[in-house]
Formats: sequence, structure tokens, C-alpha cells
Amino acid sequence: MTRRRTFAAIAIVTAILITAGLGARRGNVDDASEAPCSDLEDISEMCSSELECAGVSGEFADACHAACMMGSCPEQVGHTAGDPIWRAPCADMRGARFWRSLREADIRCENKLHFGHVEIDRATFFECYRADAEQHCPELAGTDWWTRFQAGMGKEGR
Repeated sequence: MTRRRTFAAIAIVTAILITAGLGARRGNVDDASEAPCSDLEDISEMCSSELECAGVSGEFADACHAACMMGSCPEQVGHTAGDPIWRAPCADMRGARFWRSLREADIRCENKLHFGHVEIDRATFFECYRADAEQHCPELAGTDWWTRFQAGMGKEGR
């Protein structure tokens, strides 16, 4: 049940990020002169939505939100030198880089495995996901990050 919930949360987060990212890049015809990240409040609301970080436990919610903001508008956010959420290494679940790294691994594996076009075995997907995350954040390799990640998902009434 935990794997199914984790897989569902990852799929929902990815779908929202892709949809939001495409919408932000395309822009509204009426707002063509407006830069895609000119309204960070709207993007923050989207990142705060229950679906955006679905299943992420409360202690990691801020880092997940920050990762979403970082992914949506990297030039506008993530440069607060004193805030530990931005400075944390990619292996720290309380940091934005950890959650951003996992989102990127998810997207790369979905593309590699043609998610949505063919049926994917969950074990195959998670193998790709973990390997990709560790490749792009070597500090994760040889740690219990996968167990900690799963424990941080869906443990608050979901």
C-alpha cells in the first residue's frame, strides 16, 4: 500500500509540475507581455496546493514547496544565502535541492520508460528512479535515503 501511495504521489506531482510548467512557459495570450514568473504569488499558490506535494509529511512540506518554486522559477527563487532550505545539500530531505532532484529523476525516468505510453512495472520505475537520483546526487548512494523518503511520504492521514 505504501509503494502504491508513493507511486501515486510521484505521478500526481509530476503531472502537475509538467502541466504548470507548460502553462507558465506558454503564458496566456492576454498576458503575452508578462514574464512567466512575474507573479510568484500565483506560482506559490500552485506549489502550495494539496496536489503539488501530495503525500509529503508536514516536516518536509516547506522543502517540497521550495523545490516546486525552484523548478518553476529558478532565476527568481533559491538565492537566499542565509536560508538553510536553499543551502541544504541534495541529500538533505529538509532542503529544496533534495525534492527538486527527485522531481527531476521522476521526469527523466518517465521519459526514459515512456510513462503514459506503455505500462510500466513499478519495480522497474523505482529502480530507474533510485538510480537516477543517486547518479545526480551521489551523496545519496549507499545511504538509507529511499527508506527515509518513503517514511516522509503519506504518513499524516493520507
